[in-house]
Amino acid sequence: MAVKLLTTTSRLVRAADSVMQAIVGAACLLTAGGVPILALLAVASRHVPGVQAVWAPELTHASMLVLVMMGATLALYRSDHVRIGLADKFINRLSPHASEYLVTVSMGLLGLGMIVIGVPLLESVKSQSTVILRVPLVIPYSSVLVAGVAFVLHSVARATGAIERRVATSKSGGSENDS
Repeated sequence: MAVKLLTTTSRLVRAADSVMQAIVGAACLLTAGGVPILALLAVASRHVPGVQAVWAPELTHASMLVLVMMGATLALYRSDHVRIGLADKFINRLSPHASEYLVTVSMGLLGLGMIVIGVPLLESVKSQSTVILRVPLVIPYSSVLVAGVAFVLHSVARATGAIERRVATSKSGGSENDS
């Protein structure tokens, strides 16, 4: 019964994680394509006569926040995130299981920290908006909370997958390193 519950939970978490990856990927695609265009337009509006886009800088700033938060999350999903050499040397000395657990727990704690910071952050900007476009600041700043939720969700998906693999190998009588 417990194994079936674990398997079902693991599948649900992985499905939710996949949906979150798609959302993060779409946000990265939109902002990564839009930010350079907006920045170019902002520069052109200052230096090219006849081009007026006074709104471009504030939209660029808002888009950059979303791009950074979603880009960091996408890098996490792809394991392309920045690594610290000293920490890598320590982690590589651990057993594969210990390093996997350490990375998974660290990812989850970082995500929880982003959520803890993100909620009051959204509360503090809930009545603010950009000057020209009047875009509520809650929109770009919510990317901090979304990234935190994605980090936690991904760490839970990794943890349930690891537990599921461990249960499966113990049932088959083999060691985890055999798979």
